[in-house]
Amino acid sequence: MDKEIYELAKKSGACSPGLRDIQKANNVNDLIRLLKTGKGIEFIMESNFLTESVYNQYRSELEKENIFLDGQHRLVNPRLVIVLGGEVNIEANGFQVTDIYIKGSSVVNIAAHDNTYVSIELRQDAKVNIESYEQAKVKEYRK
Repeated sequence: MDKEIYELAKKSGACSPGLRDIQKANNVNDLIRLLKTGKGIEFIMESNFLTESVYNQYRSELEKENIFLDGQHRLVNPRLVIVLGGEVNIEANGFQVTDIYIKGSSVVNIAAHDNTYVSIELRQDAKVNIESYEQAKVKEYRK
């Protein structure tokens, strides 16, 4: 796929199987699918892999998949959100289950309603503001 992304991943400490998966990727959507796996999320939360230049190059594809590096965004009932910068407002309602990963100096504002379940992992100086209503459950973990 993209040699720059492969080199960035290698420099950021990606494991051999991860680097092989990057080489097999046919397009940016394949790479984003890799980022959204358990190992991919762990990798981007522990490294500074997504540089501003790579993010800007694939901004529309990343933001469509709820991966943010900057700016202000608003989401309703997302399944998975990765916030590496900027501010994101999230509303969850019904029986929604949402996983949120936040790092850097990001700010996430959550309004959880009904029977939703929201799991949040925070790293570095990330901040979360939570409003929980009805039977909603919001669990926060700081690493």
